[in-house]
Amino acid sequence: MIQFRLLLLIVTPILRVFISLFAFLLQRELIYVIVTLFVMVSLIYSLVGADY
Repeated sequence: MIQFRLLLLIVTPILRVFISLFAFLLQRELIYVIVTLFVMVSLIYSLVGADY
């Protein structure tokens, strides 16, 4: 149960950024799409690539 809660804490910000990216794409807000992509790449790098 603790592992599920930890996974939920990790997934929540990534999901929120992904939903924001989708919303900005629908609204065609290019600046916000670029910023959100940068945030998403930073989040994914901090989870996957930080060990290398």
